[in-house]
Amino acid sequence: MYKYMEDATKVINQYLDTVSNKDSKTFYKTRIMKFFNDYMNLEGNQNKPLKAITFSEIDSFIKNLKSDNLNYYRACKGFFTYTYNSDITKEVMKGVEIPANREKDGIVYIDNKDILKFVKYTKDKSQPIIERLLIGFFIYTGLSRQYIENLTNHQINTCNSQFTLHFDTGEDGEVFIPLKQSLVDLINEYIQSQTKVMKRYDRIFSNYSRNYISTKVSDLSKKIVGRKYTPTDFSSTFIRNAILDGNDIYTVKRIVLESIGTIEKHIPEQYDVFEEQKKLLNTLYDFDK
Repeated sequence: MYKYMEDATKVINQYLDTVSNKDSKTFYKTRIMKFFNDYMNLEGNQNKPLKAITFSEIDSFIKNLKSDNLNYYRACKGFFTYTYNSDITKEVMKGVEIPANREKDGIVYIDNKDILKFVKYTKDKSQPIIERLLIGFFIYTGLSRQYIENLTNHQINTCNSQFTLHFDTGEDGEVFIPLKQSLVDLINEYIQSQTKVMKRYDRIFSNYSRNYISTKVSDLSKKIVGRKYTPTDFSSTFIRNAILDGNDIYTVKRIVLESIGTIEKHIPEQYDVFEEQKKLLNTLYDFDK
């Protein structure tokens, strides 16, 4: 039996006291208890206090489940974020791989293992820069195919220290999006590789017809990770991970240029809006702290 089960149960109950929704309490309790009752009861884990639990235990527990992996990840993330903020455990969820998931409406999310393979591919200079740049844009921007396939040289702003993309969205006017340094490095490599003058309004991916971009991304995915992913899968994964990392919907909307309705489709099923509203009210104008 897990030696510290009494301590764990006490902390679990303290955490559940912060969750007001009855269904959410059940969701978290059953899954967190399974982690302690099943996994921490294994030989080698039984004598580990809460402070000694690492991402390795949680990651292994979730990966070895036969089903419902993503919901277990969400439950563990909620609980161990609480224990970390309460100085009960280390920051153990940071290294835990988010399980891949195919939702009932057909949305596909790319798991971290495959994302890592894509990242490594973008850094492999033995591969064509145009292919690495294409994958880089889909990984690091979260933009949909319609934006990436029509990107022109003019839309990449390299005039100051912060590289940005800019789009004339019509309704929201001109929008500037900051770029991750990993993508900036790929863009610089692409620019240096060009032997012809780069015209401002030429498409960056003019090597591929607009209708071929999706096929090219799928073919590259098959080559890199062994299965086909679509541009939509990359965008969905970016949005879902941005939300799981605690970013607000408006920030995500402004970086991927999608509607609020589209962003909301990727909010985890057990995302407790009421709890988030409570957190907002508890911290807003709290000048006594």
